[in-house]
Amino acid sequence: MISGEGEVSLFGGRVMRRSRWFGLVAAFVVAWPLLAADEKPAPKEKAEPKEKLVKTGELQGKLAQLPDKGTLKLSVYVGREWKSYDLPVGDDLKVRTLVLPQNFDDKGKVTRYTPKQLDEKKGPDKKAPGYTAEVTDLKANQPVTVYLFKKVGKPKNPKDKDEAAEYQPRVGTIIIRGEP
Repeated sequence: MISGEGEVSLFGGRVMRRSRWFGLVAAFVVAWPLLAADEKPAPKEKAEPKEKLVKTGELQGKLAQLPDKGTLKLSVYVGREWKSYDLPVGDDLKVRTLVLPQNFDDKGKVTRYTPKQLDEKKGPDKKAPGYTAEVTDLKANQPVTVYLFKKVGKPKNPKDKDEAAEYQPRVGTIIIRGEP
């Protein structure tokens, strides 16, 4: 079209100017939420870091005495005789079992565990051996495997007995292998 007096041109007239403004407003409307999303969220409060532990050993034997007052008595077969050892127990002791109790239905008949029930018994840590158990499930003369853990690093003052004791191996996990 040729622009003359009173005519509207597609290229360069009022229509073109209005479409530029419309495009600018549309771009602003789209970009505004994206710019607002760039704000960084408030920093989360850092949880107190757990002390780093490393596995130092594994013992198999019979539970001579239940964990009491921070110690556990374990009988280990050495050579041709049983020897008893007092082992310190860690604060976050985990107990697992390889032997599940029998499952009964409503009528009192023994049934098998469903895969869903077994998954629930595994607990949150699926890679750990066995199924979750409690300290109350432990019994005297029960065959167990005990995993020892110690704190990573060295004490700052090795002559301080309390500080040095923190770096000694402690029982972290007990796995029940059978019934007494």
